[in-house]
Amino acid sequence: MEDMHFSSNEDLLDYIRSHAVKHFNPGREGNCTLLDNGWIVKYLWREYYPKFALQFKDFQVPTFVFAQYGAFVDDMVKAVFMEYAEGPTVSQEKPVTQKMTILGEQLEAVLEDLYQISDRGVLVDDFHCGNLIYNGEQFKIIDTLPSYLLLPGGKYRKDNFYQVMPPIYDMILQDLMKFSFVREYHTCYGNKRALEHPKDYYQSLRDQIAQDTHQEIITLEDAHQALQKKYPH
Repeated sequence: MEDMHFSSNEDLLDYIRSHAVKHFNPGREGNCTLLDNGWIVKYLWREYYPKFALQFKDFQVPTFVFAQYGAFVDDMVKAVFMEYAEGPTVSQEKPVTQKMTILGEQLEAVLEDLYQISDRGVLVDDFHCGNLIYNGEQFKIIDTLPSYLLLPGGKYRKDNFYQVMPPIYDMILQDLMKFSFVREYHTCYGNKRALEHPKDYYQSLRDQIAQDTHQEIITLEDAHQALQKKYPH
C-alpha cells in the first residue's frame, strides 16, 4: 500500500465503500473501515487531524498502531490507513488465563515503547483499556490517531506516565483488587516498581499470593480462585 490521491471527497468515499469488508468501531470523527488487505482506513473530519496524521508514518514500534499511509484530496489528508490489529480489547476481555509472569513481560514491552516514543516527543492522550488490544502474544495500542501530540523535549514519562498506566493495571488486576490483601500490597500504585517494572511486580505479586494462600499460582485466574477460597465474600 502507498499514499493515494483522489480528485474529490466523493471519489475517496467511493473507494472506501468499494473496498470495505466491514465497519470496525465507527467513531464520532469518522469511519474506521476494515479493507480487504487487512488495513483499517479512517476518514478524517476534524481540521487538526491532517497536521498529525502522518508525521509518524516512518516511526514504528511493536505495540503501537500508527497511521502509515494517507489518502489525499487537493494535497490535504482526508483519510489514513493503518494496520489492522486483531484481538479483543482489555475492556472486552481480561487476560485471566495468561501466566502472570508473561503478562509482566508483555506490559514491560509496552513501557519500553512508551519511553521510545517519549524520546521522540510524543504524548499519548487517549490511552485506556478500550484502546489496548491483547491477542495473547502481545499488547497493541490502537486508535492512536487522535491520541498523540508532538511535544518539545519528550515529556511523556514525567507528565503523563502515572496518569495513563494505572487504569490499565487496574483493569487487568480487577478481580484481584477486590481482596484487601492485594489492595494493601498494591498500595494504590504508590509503588513505582508496579508501574515501571511490571515484570518484577507481577512475579512478586504472584509469589505473595501463593505464599498467603498456600496454592500454586500461575495465571490471574489461579490467583483469583485461590484468594476467593481463602477470603470468601
